[in-house]
Amino acid sequence: MSEKIQFFLPGPTYVLEEVRQAMTQPMVGHRSAGFKTFYLNLSAKLPKLLRTSGDVMVASGSSTLVMEAAVVSCVPSSVLNLTCGAFSERWHKISKSTGKDADKLAFPWGQPIDPDLVKKALERKRYDAVTMVHNETSTGVMSPIAEVAKAIRESSDALVIVDAVSSLGGAPVETDAWGIDITLAGTQKAIAVPTGLTVFTLSDRAAGQAAKVPFRGMVQKSVMDVMEKLYGPRAAEPGFDPMGQDDEGLVMRLVKSYGGRALSVFDRVEKLRERLSPGGKKRRRAVS
Repeated sequence: MSEKIQFFLPGPTYVLEEVRQAMTQPMVGHRSAGFKTFYLNLSAKLPKLLRTSGDVMVASGSSTLVMEAAVVSCVPSSVLNLTCGAFSERWHKISKSTGKDADKLAFPWGQPIDPDLVKKALERKRYDAVTMVHNETSTGVMSPIAEVAKAIRESSDALVIVDAVSSLGGAPVETDAWGIDITLAGTQKAIAVPTGLTVFTLSDRAAGQAAKVPFRGMVQKSVMDVMEKLYGPRAAEPGFDPMGQDDEGLVMRLVKSYGGRALSVFDRVEKLRERLSPGGKKRRRAVS
């Protein structure tokens, strides 16, 4: 089947016909043994995508849901929000709206996060967590998350929480190697499957800190409680039957070729930037 569809926006991106066909299968009970097996099989493969040896969960909701769940569940009191665009500003709005002691370290829109300035901010005050966006969708600027995370780890015991919504699958994202405690991303951008799902990691440090946070609510608490230890009997309703039962036709298409595809996409973007810049040359954006 030939389809002349082109999306010139960060997401949602084009979804392959084979993936859409996988979604046409009959509905199944989300608490059935078959669905549990499907979910566990999918979760077991997702660590390759997020580059972690830990568990990866799938939440049925937008990335904003998991952003809020991360703040509600893993921040006992104080959080530093690193901002350089609209979506990193969202971290700050969420933090303030949930009653956290939230400070903002703002960088100019169109500029990446500066690890040295982050380190200085952490030397002035202790925080439970630091939030940031890897690739700021509103400006297209990618921050050097590896260097930022290193600065945070060297200066404090704060959790490192990263929105990788528009970078995961399109640029290198190394959760474990960079020392990220929570990496989250929606599925509708570089992962290129339908909207409505968010994949995320939860380090042992983050889980330990979450266990000490009171008043986490019911839904948000369930999201961050590792889906009741990977989809236990009382987990929040996963609600993504539309995925169908064909995990090979969904996220796995990307997982199998993750490294090559991510680097290829990133390389093409950088070459395009160089061609469009004055004089045909443009310095590469900071990237980890």
